[in-house]
Amino acid sequence: MSGSRSDFSTMTFDEMEIAFIEDFVQFGAKINLSATLRLLAALPAEGIERKRLAAVILQQLYIALEDFAVLLSAMIKRKEGGRHLHFEMSFSEKTGDDLLSGNHEEATSGRELTDAVGFSNVTVEKLNRIGYEVAESDFDTSFADFGSSVKQLAQYVGDFNEVKNRLKHGKAVFGVVFDLAESDEVAHAEYDKNKNRLSLAITDTSQDQVEVAVVFIAKLAKMSLDLLTLFTTQYHDDDAAVRIAYLAKDQYEEMVASAKAVGLSSKGLTDYVAAS
Repeated sequence: MSGSRSDFSTMTFDEMEIAFIEDFVQFGAKINLSATLRLLAALPAEGIERKRLAAVILQQLYIALEDFAVLLSAMIKRKEGGRHLHFEMSFSEKTGDDLLSGNHEEATSGRELTDAVGFSNVTVEKLNRIGYEVAESDFDTSFADFGSSVKQLAQYVGDFNEVKNRLKHGKAVFGVVFDLAESDEVAHAEYDKNKNRLSLAITDTSQDQVEVAVVFIAKLAKMSLDLLTLFTTQYHDDDAAVRIAYLAKDQYEEMVASAKAVGLSSKGLTDYVAAS
C-alpha cells in the first residue's frame, strides 16, 4: 500500500490500520533497535563517554519495553471491541507495567496465546497460505514461552521504572561521584517517604549488560513483527496479510544481519527466522 498525504483524510479506519501496520513494520518497530546497534558499534572501551552511551542503550531498552506494552495492549483492546490499532496506540492513556497484564500472561501454547490476544481466526493453514511458514507441531512451540516472557517483561518494567524515569526525564543519574567514575555503574537516588531517607540505587552498564539489553530490544522487535503478522491475518484479508508477512520477514532478516555485524548472537534471534 502507498498513499499520498491527501489520502490520509479520506481513508477508512480499516485502510488506515493497514497503512499504519505496513509503515510500523518498516519504520517504527525498529527505531529503538537501530539506535542501540549504532551506539553499541561506536561504544568506546572505557571512560565516562562510554558510560554515557551505555546509559542511553539502557534507556532505549526501557523505552522499548513500554513501546511493546502499548502495542500488545492495543491489540487486546481491539479484541474487546476497542478502537483500531493506529488509534489506540496513538492515543493510549496508559504506559508501562500496567499495560503488561492480563490473560496473555497465562498462555502456555500457541493456541492459548492467539485466543488470549484475540486471534481466534488464525490457523496454521491460514498462516502457511500467506507465506508465514510454520508446522502444526511447531506452532505451540514457537509461542509457548510468550506468556511467561510477557510476565517477565512486566516485572522488568516495574523493577527498572525508577531509573527509566530518571533517564527519560531530567537525567538525574550519577556516573562520576560516589566512587562511580572508575566503575561500569551509574546510580540514582531513591527516597523512602516513611523513613524520610535517601538511598543510592546502582545500575550496571558493563559491556555484557549493554549487549544483553540490545539483544532484548531485538527480541522485542521480533515479537512485535510476529504479532503484527498474526494481527493482520486476524482482522484483514489475505492480500494484506501476505504483504505484511513478507515485509516482516524482510525486516527481521535485516535485523539479524545487523545484530551479527556487531558480534551479537542469541538463540531465537540470530539463528531463527519465523516467516519465510
